[in-house]
Amino acid sequence: MRKTAIIGAAVTTFLCGSPAMAQYYGGIPTGRIILDACYDPEFRVSDRQVQLIVPYVNEVMEKYASTVRSGGNLDDLFYGKREQRHWVFDGAEVDPRSAKDPWIGTSSRLQPVQYVRSNAGAGGAIISRWNVIGDDGRVLGTYDAVMVARARHFAFKKLNLHSPAGAAALQPLKTFCLDPGDIEKWQAAKAKRGAEKAAREAREH
Repeated sequence: MRKTAIIGAAVTTFLCGSPAMAQYYGGIPTGRIILDACYDPEFRVSDRQVQLIVPYVNEVMEKYASTVRSGGNLDDLFYGKREQRHWVFDGAEVDPRSAKDPWIGTSSRLQPVQYVRSNAGAGGAIISRWNVIGDDGRVLGTYDAVMVARARHFAFKKLNLHSPAGAAALQPLKTFCLDPGDIEKWQAAKAKRGAEKAAREAREH
């Protein structure tokens, strides 16, 4: 019970008390807007804000491993509508209800590599990278796990599995606003708008 209370308090802090949340969200009568600063590729959430959620991200991965070992349903670890739940092995989508992890065994272990928290704090996701290590010390595969905060826990939105051949080409995880890759898309759209504006102004003059 005490552990549940601690987790609940920490997640509440994550949901409501993040400096990134205060800095990057502006309230409007119909909801929230994301400010441009959230899409700044140079911004980095502080180590303290990352470390705040690390234990709960770790807990989800540990639960994933124990679910695999017990033959449980991986779908129970995901959040969202059916089309929003993604378990992907080397680029191939598999329904989490029938997915079979190829690496987790009785003697394998998970090793964290990197954690990246959303620039938007509670409004976005958390992405982490993990290696699964065999009993002989070899890296059997790599996971990129995208998670979101729920009321008292975290849950997967997407779990990408990379075999060693594919993992060798992986780049370090990048900062993002709400979803991985959205800063690059936002910057590209901004550049396009700027080019179109410059072209219009050139025609007018």
